[in-house]
Amino acid sequence: MALPAGHRFPVEKYELLYEAVRKHTASGLRLREAPEVSIDALARAHSNAYVEQMKTGSLPAHAQKALGLPWSKALYVRSLRSVGATLSASQAALKDGIAASLAGGTHHA
Repeated sequence: MALPAGHRFPVEKYELLYEAVRKHTASGLRLREAPEVSIDALARAHSNAYVEQMKTGSLPAHAQKALGLPWSKALYVRSLRSVGATLSASQAALKDGIAASLAGGTHHA
């Protein structure tokens, strides 16, 4: 996702964080690919209309502005995976005692 220089959302931070953490996998740290959250899980926090608008790129202008990112199919998939990563990390922390999501929780943290 190409954003203009100086944009408030530094996309490159995710790759830099991943590379920094990946160096520690020899110490037993496990990295897992973020799963997509289910639509049923999203419906617990968002209206069906909002989820559909996000999926199709038909969010009202004020909602798109609040996101701060241009809509794309990649943004939709990233959103599903970001929330999925948060839920997955929560479940892993309950099971293993510690876990984290490299994508962060965005505003759902």
